[in-house]
Amino acid sequence: MNYAPSNTTNSNFHNSTILIIDDHPHNLSVAVDSLSELGATVIVARSGKGGLKRAKYAQPDLILLDIMMPEMDGFEVCCQLKSNAQTQSIPVIFMTALTETEDKVKGLQSGGIDYITKPFKIAELLARITNHLSLQRFVQQIQVQNQELQRLVTESTLSHSLELPQSNLQQAIAYIQANLEQNITIEAIATKLGMSQFYFCRWFKQSMGIAPYQFVIQQRVEKAKILLKRQDVSLVEVALQCGFNSQSHLIHHFKKQVGMTPKQYQSL
Repeated sequence: MNYAPSNTTNSNFHNSTILIIDDHPHNLSVAVDSLSELGATVIVARSGKGGLKRAKYAQPDLILLDIMMPEMDGFEVCCQLKSNAQTQSIPVIFMTALTETEDKVKGLQSGGIDYITKPFKIAELLARITNHLSLQRFVQQIQVQNQELQRLVTESTLSHSLELPQSNLQQAIAYIQANLEQNITIEAIATKLGMSQFYFCRWFKQSMGIAPYQFVIQQRVEKAKILLKRQDVSLVEVALQCGFNSQSHLIHHFKKQVGMTPKQYQSL
């Protein structure tokens, strides 16, 4: 073989999967051997229908597609590849003995990115595949970078949009502390501040480092600690005055936050 691959070419083929759709693949044995030697995984389909199935299953990096095949020609195969969300982004290079300009135009119009006529020089085929694999990887890298940029922009926008005056935070805390024995809801607090529930939760957690519901529980336990210092108060009364649904509810959250039961705390 006269073709001497460069390091760049080797890196382009390494870990790449190439699907060849041709009803006479034995005529492409030299191409298959060359691609395999360069580190590519080569999959062969002997019909258009078989090629469509393998394309969906294997998700190859590139497809080499013959045009003159029985049952379904290459033009139809390419059209179906490009109309399917799973395969539409896979680059297709046509390989055919057809040399008329109208055939080349038809191939490009059906979604192919390149067209090489048979018989071809292996060096030319590999060069074209290399170029399109490089372009495909570049496009994928740009897409990943764009997604990351969009994520950063979204986070930055949300961060800036959540920067509200300190008085809003003080108002939220004051409302919670004044209504601990009531059934405090996120909707009620958000409405009080003129916010949506989603926006309020994100803003409060960013400002306080804790979710609103957790803050309410925390404040109820702190109030319970104060009430428990009075020896004449029962756990049932403490639970009711702090907004807990039951005595067991109080004990559960108190022990979780303080590290001991209310009775143990009361006896200190």
